[in-house]
Amino acid sequence: MRVSTKKLPSFPNGTFPDEILYKRGSNDNNILVMEFKTYWNKDQHNDCNTIREFTQSPGEYEFLYGMAILIEKLRD
Repeated sequence: MRVSTKKLPSFPNGTFPDEILYKRGSNDNNILVMEFKTYWNKDQHNDCNTIREFTQSPGEYEFLYGMAILIEKLRD
């Protein structure tokens, strides 16, 4: 299966969102884009900007919802 990158203004060469929910074939039914961060990599600034670009209207993708998830470590 061939996977193509999603081009955004801040990623002209393309980027891969961590998870997306959409209907194949068009950008008319883009529902959710998600980015995940782990406790050892908490720099969420780029992920929030990426989500903002995927959900902005007008835009190429116009996802309805965007979500950033931070996975924390509670114990050593």
